[in-house]
Amino acid sequence: MIIESVELDNFKSFGNKKRIMFRDGFTVITGPNGSGKSNIGDAMLFVLGIRSSKAIRADRLPDLIHKAPPGKKQGSTCSVTIVMDSQDPSLPEEERKTRITREISVDDNQECKSTYYINGSKAKRGDVETILDNAQIYLDAYSFVLQGDINNLVKMTGTERRKLLESIAGIENYNVQIDKAQSDIDGIEDNLSKIQILIDETQRRADQLAEEKKNAERYNEITTKIGSHEATLLRIDHISAERELAAYMKSMEEIDQQISASRNKITELQSRIAETESTIVSVEEEKNRFGGDELKKVVDSIRELTLENAREGINLDNLRDDISTYSAKIKDLAANNEFLVKDIEKLKKEVEKLQASIKEDEKRIAESNIELDRLRSSAKVNSKTFSKYREEMESVDRKILEANTRIIEVSDRESGHKAQREKILSDIRHLESRESDVQLQFNDAKYKIDSVEKDAMGSKKAYDELNKKYLDLRKAVTEGDRKKDELNRKIVELTKEYEKLSATLSRSSQNSRTYSAILEARASGELTGVHGLVKDIVSYESKFQMAVAASGGSRLNSVVVEDDSVAEQCLNILKRKKAGKLTFLPMNKILNGRPRAKAIMVRNSGESLGYVFENVTYDKKYENIIWYAFQDCLIVPDVPTARKHMSGVRLVTLEGDIFEASGAITGGFSEKKEESSEKRTIEVSEQMSQVSDELEKLKIKLETDRMELDAVTTQLSSSSKKIGSGSSQVDMYIEIRERSSAELAKIKQDMSAVKTDLQKVEETIKAIQNERSQIDAEIESLNKEKDAIAAKLSEISPESMEKETELETTISTLRQEKEALASSLSSVSSDLRIQEKILSDQRASISEYEEQVKSKKTASLELEERMRQIKADLEKNRRLEEQLNAKAKEFNDRINSLNIEVQTLRGNVETAGAMIRSYEDNRLNTSLRIQAINEKIQQIDAQIAECKFSPIDTGMSVVEIKRTISALRKEIESLGAVNQLAIREYEEEDARLKDLRDKTARLKEEKATLESMMEELNNKKRTVFLDLYYKINESMQTIYTILSEGGEARLDLSDMNDPLNSDLYIRARPKGSAFSKIEALSGGEKSLTAISFILAVQRIKPSPVYYLDEIDMFLDGANAERIGKMFSENAKYSQVLMVSLKKAMLKYADNLIGVTTLDEENSEVYSKDFEAGGGVQP
Repeated sequence: MIIESVELDNFKSFGNKKRIMFRDGFTVITGPNGSGKSNIGDAMLFVLGIRSSKAIRADRLPDLIHKAPPGKKQGSTCSVTIVMDSQDPSLPEEERKTRITREISVDDNQECKSTYYINGSKAKRGDVETILDNAQIYLDAYSFVLQGDINNLVKMTGTERRKLLESIAGIENYNVQIDKAQSDIDGIEDNLSKIQILIDETQRRADQLAEEKKNAERYNEITTKIGSHEATLLRIDHISAERELAAYMKSMEEIDQQISASRNKITELQSRIAETESTIVSVEEEKNRFGGDELKKVVDSIRELTLENAREGINLDNLRDDISTYSAKIKDLAANNEFLVKDIEKLKKEVEKLQASIKEDEKRIAESNIELDRLRSSAKVNSKTFSKYREEMESVDRKILEANTRIIEVSDRESGHKAQREKILSDIRHLESRESDVQLQFNDAKYKIDSVEKDAMGSKKAYDELNKKYLDLRKAVTEGDRKKDELNRKIVELTKEYEKLSATLSRSSQNSRTYSAILEARASGELTGVHGLVKDIVSYESKFQMAVAASGGSRLNSVVVEDDSVAEQCLNILKRKKAGKLTFLPMNKILNGRPRAKAIMVRNSGESLGYVFENVTYDKKYENIIWYAFQDCLIVPDVPTARKHMSGVRLVTLEGDIFEASGAITGGFSEKKEESSEKRTIEVSEQMSQVSDELEKLKIKLETDRMELDAVTTQLSSSSKKIGSGSSQVDMYIEIRERSSAELAKIKQDMSAVKTDLQKVEETIKAIQNERSQIDAEIESLNKEKDAIAAKLSEISPESMEKETELETTISTLRQEKEALASSLSSVSSDLRIQEKILSDQRASISEYEEQVKSKKTASLELEERMRQIKADLEKNRRLEEQLNAKAKEFNDRINSLNIEVQTLRGNVETAGAMIRSYEDNRLNTSLRIQAINEKIQQIDAQIAECKFSPIDTGMSVVEIKRTISALRKEIESLGAVNQLAIREYEEEDARLKDLRDKTARLKEEKATLESMMEELNNKKRTVFLDLYYKINESMQTIYTILSEGGEARLDLSDMNDPLNSDLYIRARPKGSAFSKIEALSGGEKSLTAISFILAVQRIKPSPVYYLDEIDMFLDGANAERIGKMFSENAKYSQVLMVSLKKAMLKYADNLIGVTTLDEENSEVYSKDFEAGGGVQP
């Protein structure tokens, strides 16, 4: 490393910009006094820095700016640039060099600004020092020796000289560290006494909190166990729900696979149907090319025979229908007769029994009358009064007897008329039955006349129309199949869209169906106290729609009810109707809450839009319900705001993204309005319904077309039968119609007459019943009169009257019993006559029907014989037709086979479609169940997220866990009031106590470390100082001996035992003299001794560059020459720059720089290089 050049611009005596180049080796700077040669050294120090006692010869920095002569403008800036060359051959030339510039400028206020530049870039003073340290240029170790340094060294006291050596050795750094350590120790001791006071106070407080902490810890321990058990229950529920969800998800995959397989199968079957039907068309077209005149004649003959056979067949069918009808009536009447015979026998027996009972009652009445007469005859009473009352009694008895006789007569007449009424009712039923049969026969005849007349209009034209119809049907079926495929594809597309739309709405629609059951019960009055769904009791601005829907979730579909009893009624209704499940919120049980601390902080931060419940409008009576629905969830504008405040609080953005308190985030894209999804779902559903209806209609039409197509041949044959058969059938049915019409008229006439008779009989019965009521009233009055007479007779002859009264009572009872029996006999006899009449009429009908059957069977046998002949002829012609149709049969067989195949394939398609519908129903149910389970899992996840505890593996059942939780809660109750702050306060006090003790330990450790470091630094400082002292002493002795040609010099310490507090003396013994202190030497000897010291320091602290300013000022020529020789030797290892006026010094110079002034204003510089060691010759 060398200094290559120094560039001065307006610096001191260098008013003009000047660049001074330096070379390796020993360079001597010389020139007359005042020429500015020392300003070169000042310029180097101005750039490289000022340390310790080194100073630039100027009072102020602005004084370094060149002073302009009178008449010239004074400059305000100056600068010096030093170019240093590392001389590293491994680097390019431009990288080896470092330009260090310092510039000062003075403003109008004489304020000075100093700026450093390194390689053109602004730098700091420290950057320059780093470069000097790396280059090992030590300004304080005599790398730069200025004027006066020699005299200063001589004039120093021993203490100052020792401190100079300390500075060279770097002892100052140790002193700074030692002073700082001592200051730290003093501070530590002060802190230790303060901390001890705090420790004593903290220990007292901790002892007080220890007992309270124990109770609080037990409380927390129990609370933790309860929370862990509850978390375990949640985990069990979660695992169970996930297993159930996995099972349903697997089931969903299997259903989707089955649906896909079925749809693929349908596609394959429909393709096969299209191919088969195309083959049928080709075969039929080929079949139609066969045929001729002979076949036509045979076909015509067959048609005629077929028509005739059909006509006779119709007649035969009619006869058989009549036979069947009459036989059925005979059978029904015979069966009814059996019951009638049994009833008649039963009635006869009952009549005989009643007649016997009546005779017995008459016998007993006669006996009682005889006894009564005897009793009255034997009475020997002469009282006229008694006779009078007796006569009155007998008169009343006669009247009662007459009334009873009239009662029997009236009952007989009533029974007769009732029997007549039953006969009339029987006739009416018979006429109604007959009317129904005849009306049916009339309608049938009319219908058959219309049908035959319509069919009779058929002709050859009908046959041709059927052929045309066949071709049209084939075309219609082909076109229908194509359109059906298009509709099926459209249904598949709409179904996929519908499934996507309904996935999110299916759950809510299920809830709607369930809720409808509750609304129906409320509308019918079965249920009261239902307020509606949560979403129905709130309103809000449209901008909050997505936030409210997301934060409330499924709770918005909960039903608000008056109290828990109403909720119980709702549950029972849903269970009874099997209508599903709903969540009910009883207003008397749902509790209110309050926001958590984190929620309050976010609410007050000004970055939220408030709680959800603050942004909805509702009746105050629903406040607890609204809290249940939304809790302390906050609305924030967007996701970044939510992320800023998430965790520990539930947030929802305006777009419906949910940030759970646990840290879970739910969100993404969703429709702005639910109505749009519902509307589109309805639209798709309606489209599906329309397409399905269209497809169903098309299927029905296709099925109809195919049935018509399959029946074309049969229809052609039927059309042939109808030709020529119309007139005979019409005549026969017209006759039946006319006969039935006349019979209906007769029946209606008879019915009218019978109903008139029935009305008359009813009126007669009513009159008889009125008459009987009058007789009953008369008998009751007579009995009262008789009782009054009997009472009077009892007063006259009590004993006789008591016996007489008893006999009269017996007689009266027997007469009443006889009357009742007579009435029953009359009624039963009437029923018997009616039943016998019905039996007689039915037997007559059976005989009539049997005659009809016999007649019809005879006609039927004749027709059967005729039809056998027709069939024989028909069979003969058909055999001929079969021969002619031998080829056509192959086509027919093939067509039939293909038709069967098509029907089979269609059946398979229908089966597969039914399977798909079944699978889709299962899929919908499974999807709903999956959605319900997911909601359950989300609820459990939300509870787990809100739970502050972790589940544990207890090995207990759910029941055992719940029992354990109950026991723990009881234990909490037994603890009483617990100071929850005690744990935290004790921990704080304990932590504070530990921290104080730790601080005490650390401070003591730091104090010991500092004391140890101080001792180590003092030892190291002594060692470093003495090491430098011995090295400099040894080097100085060597140098002085050379310079003085045999003299000696050394350094002495006043106290070697305490060198750092000693005085340092420099002693020298010039050749031939004794040792003396440097202060006692002559001027030249002082300089030589001081220079020996400086050169010794430079040798111990070598530098790549040395600058010395006139250090040889006081040396004589011989000494100067020896010093010059020594610098010349040193210049082989370092660059030596020396200001000197000694010619002896110039002798050893490698380079010479001369400085002078020509205009008494600016310094000028000249340089000259010599051969190595050549110098200026004397």
